[in-house]
Amino acid sequence: MLHVRLGLAFRIIFVAVGLSFGPPSYAFVRTPSPDGRPVRWRAPLIRLSVDLVPKNFGLTSRDVGAAVARAARVWSKSSVPCTAIDFRVSKPPIVRGAALDGINSIAVLTKAWCSSDPHEVKCYNPNALALTKVRSRGEDGTIIEADIELNAVYYRWRLPDGRVSSGHPSTEVRDLQELFTHELGHVLGLSDSCSVSGEVSMHDATSVIPDCRKLQPSQRSSMFPVNEVSAKSMPALGHDERRFLCEVYPKMRRPR
Repeated sequence: MLHVRLGLAFRIIFVAVGLSFGPPSYAFVRTPSPDGRPVRWRAPLIRLSVDLVPKNFGLTSRDVGAAVARAARVWSKSSVPCTAIDFRVSKPPIVRGAALDGINSIAVLTKAWCSSDPHEVKCYNPNALALTKVRSRGEDGTIIEADIELNAVYYRWRLPDGRVSSGHPSTEVRDLQELFTHELGHVLGLSDSCSVSGEVSMHDATSVIPDCRKLQPSQRSSMFPVNEVSAKSMPALGHDERRFLCEVYPKMRRPR
């Protein structure tokens, strides 16, 4: 992970290897601001905007928007009755990218796996499936914007109906809806549920982020970072992700 302070807290979360989904995880891990406060949205209604998809992607903006909408329902009050979270997905008439503009954008990058923010000159790790930028206010951890960039340079993406995005035939194919399910967890303020580099102490030293290698398959969930076996169906959230939604974004109450 990497964050840069630019007046606002600027939190970047990488999905460096892949995703796996299954039964309940070890625990949920919240993304902290640089000041150590867990980040969260002030209001439970979160609007997402799918950028115009490049023609060479081979799938349309409508296809991408539908995958985002299906993933969003997994996290929303229609699927988890105890939460107030409600995502709304739209498609703008222009390409916005991941710039700080008050819009929660989802951009598909096909030409270069580099930042779509014109004010940021940076290219990303080719192994990263996607990158979610969560921007928050450092003083209280309130999220003000979250943008997702999809790596369509080094990966091809499969829809539930079997269609696959364009790209070299030898390029690895991943599930688009699974990816967005994981990324929307980051949008809400969750980090990966375990660490691929071993057990990590939290900033306050009162708890730890577990080592992914020590978790049993039954402890993996939608926020598990490593894809060992691709899921064949739409993943359900684990117990801990549901607990996160109910505790942090409870129905009929303001987020904590």
